[in-house]
Amino acid sequence: MRSIKSIYGSRVLLLLLLLLFVCFHRSCECFHILISPTSTTTRYYHLMQLYPTTSSSSTDSFPSYTRAIVDYSGANEYIQSHYNQSNYFPADQSNENIYNGRNLLIQYTHKNKNVCSSNEVEMLNDHGLALIPSPSNHSNWNDLQEISQNHLPELERIVSNLFPNKIMHCFWNPMVRGNEYNICRDEDKSTSTPTANIASLVHIDTDVGAYESLDDFLSLIENNQICCHGCQKSAPSFDKSAFMNAIGQENKRFAIVNFWRNTSDDPVECYPLAILSTRYDTSHTTMAISFPDAMPDMNKSYWYLFPQVTKDEVIVFYQYDRLMTQQSDLWHCAISIDEGNAVDSNRTTRRESFDIRMLIVLDEQVPPELDRFRSNRKRPILSLEESGCFCDEQAEKRL
Repeated sequence: MRSIKSIYGSRVLLLLLLLLFVCFHRSCECFHILISPTSTTTRYYHLMQLYPTTSSSSTDSFPSYTRAIVDYSGANEYIQSHYNQSNYFPADQSNENIYNGRNLLIQYTHKNKNVCSSNEVEMLNDHGLALIPSPSNHSNWNDLQEISQNHLPELERIVSNLFPNKIMHCFWNPMVRGNEYNICRDEDKSTSTPTANIASLVHIDTDVGAYESLDDFLSLIENNQICCHGCQKSAPSFDKSAFMNAIGQENKRFAIVNFWRNTSDDPVECYPLAILSTRYDTSHTTMAISFPDAMPDMNKSYWYLFPQVTKDEVIVFYQYDRLMTQQSDLWHCAISIDEGNAVDSNRTTRRESFDIRMLIVLDEQVPPELDRFRSNRKRPILSLEESGCFCDEQAEKRL
């Protein structure tokens, strides 16, 4: 008769073998999904089933970096006037926890070190934002020609890595910002980069669904485009008809993505960019999981900043995505923070940055039930002209 110890040892060995098999099976399945030529939407659902993640589970493992007063008043006024919805954010001002985005990036590096080297891609997919290493020698940010020649080729490299299934894209609305700048757009858009002060109010850059037609939206981009003269394979100009066909006729997925870079030789210490990785309240419906149909769930949404961001890094974040399940429409603003250090007389109080938007079309169709750009989407009660007047008046009140 076998001893109790022998039977126990055999069972332990069997259990270990079973666990190894399960882990190997899940790893192989995950690897198969990552390399499979299926759509991004399909891979998203499979990966979420294998490795369900939420913003709270990733962020609760480390403490907040700092706290800051966040001003939601502009966002609440916009949504009240355009969508007749009050208290979109719970208060006009709130003292919020701000989390260190570098800690989040480290988590993704650890999570994917044996699976996928593109940890920034996973972070961008899950949270809508990422920090990309991007060494740059470019220095003249006020000259659009030099930006087109020297900076945009580097952004092209980043885009190719982040969006391998892209069909076409276009950079638009370049802007130099700083706390010592005023809003200024040169009549000759081909020479001088437009400037603006830092935006201390919570906002999103473009309310894509508010445009009355796809033609109106694409005309905005066409009028503010910037071509990449230093790019070998970039299209020479904006092909509006190609974008109209891909988005309007073929129902391709498209997105607006923002690229933000510190332009100073010194790391950002003053008024850093803070970004809200937004999760929406789904308690009333399973479909309304995006702006403007659903309200942010502030218990599951988290503010991030990247401390001491340098000129050799680019912050990438979504401003819109046709696919409802992608974290996008990330509200953001410049915040004033106190890092708890003694006042340093040598510490700079200036912040200068460059940001540019990108319209990108991806080679996948969006299912009708997940299509935010559907014809019956929620529209604002103000016309495009009325909306422009509202935004101008809102800006003047805060000068």
